[in-house]
Amino acid sequence: MKAMNLLVLVFTLFSINLVSAETSLNSLDERLTDLELKSITDRIKTDMELSSFYGNIQEKNSTVKDGEATHKITKNTFKIGFSGEVNKEVKLYSSFAVNHLGNDDFQTNKTPSFERTEGESGSRVLLRSAYFDYRPNRGPVILTMGRLPTTNGPPEHMRSSRSRQGTYPVTNYSLPLDGAALTVDWHNMLKTNFSLITRTVYTVGSGNYDADPNEGTRIDPKRPTEVTDSSVGFSQMLEIENRFSKGQRLLFIAQYSHYDFSAFRSAVTQGGILESAAQSNSTLAALMAANGGEDFNTYRLLADNKDMVKVRIATLYSEFQNMFGTRFDSYLSYTRSVTDPRANIKARVLASNNTNATLQALYPVGTEINLGGFLRSERAEGNRYLLGARYKFKKLDVGLEYVTSTGYAIQTDLYSDDFLHFGSYPGDIYHGYANYHLGKNFTLRAGHFSVEHYAVTRSVTTSDYFGRVHASYLGFNVSL
Repeated sequence: MKAMNLLVLVFTLFSINLVSAETSLNSLDERLTDLELKSITDRIKTDMELSSFYGNIQEKNSTVKDGEATHKITKNTFKIGFSGEVNKEVKLYSSFAVNHLGNDDFQTNKTPSFERTEGESGSRVLLRSAYFDYRPNRGPVILTMGRLPTTNGPPEHMRSSRSRQGTYPVTNYSLPLDGAALTVDWHNMLKTNFSLITRTVYTVGSGNYDADPNEGTRIDPKRPTEVTDSSVGFSQMLEIENRFSKGQRLLFIAQYSHYDFSAFRSAVTQGGILESAAQSNSTLAALMAANGGEDFNTYRLLADNKDMVKVRIATLYSEFQNMFGTRFDSYLSYTRSVTDPRANIKARVLASNNTNATLQALYPVGTEINLGGFLRSERAEGNRYLLGARYKFKKLDVGLEYVTSTGYAIQTDLYSDDFLHFGSYPGDIYHGYANYHLGKNFTLRAGHFSVEHYAVTRSVTTSDYFGRVHASYLGFNVSL
């Protein structure tokens, strides 16, 4: 009996020690997991930013509402970014954004087009950037691959009183581009007393976010980016920066970019062709009215050349902060663009379904309707000049910008956090703004635009007409 009691005692003590050991192991495992998570979170940096605008836009000689239109505009943008160091040579970056625009008539999430050129995403989350930097031996050469930081570049940070948001000037391009970039820092190699950086960029992509642009929505010839198959781009950039005494900083950027767009594969669409043509043809408009106002034909859209268009953009940009030791900052930009269409988009009638006999006779099966060139019907050239200056008080920055365009300068600020996109209005633009800093990361914004334009650009298409726009806004920007 004593032996049995001793055996039970030994077994009990063994069980207690086993449970205690297991508890210790579990506690150790939890501590190790916490350490691993802390190690990961310590290596990942998170940035968040929320900005909002509320304003009023008045248009004279508008294309809607008998020549005059007034809109109350709200624009809300939320961004979140992540960055982390994989090892001593590799860093990883990503950023996401939701940008909602609404007024009296529409909201961006009501009829999304899924075009890559449209930065107002509504309720959809857009991947702005996702790339890695590989810097062998932490030397002067950096290889970058992925969705590059090609949005919200200079001078957006100047007018918003923020640090630089993007690598490449918004006056050359501002939209998400996938590809690779090779950056070389020549400062140490050439032993210069200023920063000298070159970037060579290669991009590929399409004009649509969907892998299949025909899925869920028909091709619309009025939205040319929906009918491009792919694009290939090349850009060369030179950046020089010098810092002087009293906080003076001089930045100069020269960038040249060219893009080749390939023709889309032919696709079938229902209607829409004659409706567009009737807008500039009164006889056809009368026939369409007799047909019920709609085009019921079935068409095949195709291009007569495998190359759609070639676009060339050259930009010079400079900014001078704390000029000559004062509180004045200045910035200026010159951009020249050339758009050279190589193909015409055509609509071939596959089925004549219109009820009007005259329309059936004019557009029988097999008829090809020329819809014009991609972006432009003929070669177009244009220049855009930007001059800006601001004065920094203790908590208040006050600035003025002037933008003027000649010819048909292509819109480059497709993705912009500003209240108005400068590239949307070829003509003369005056912009006065004030930014009041409530803290390091909280800014109140106010401004006014005065625009006199000879054309209007929406996405990548330009319509010719003269008009005036006055816009005032209030907003804020807060970041972590």
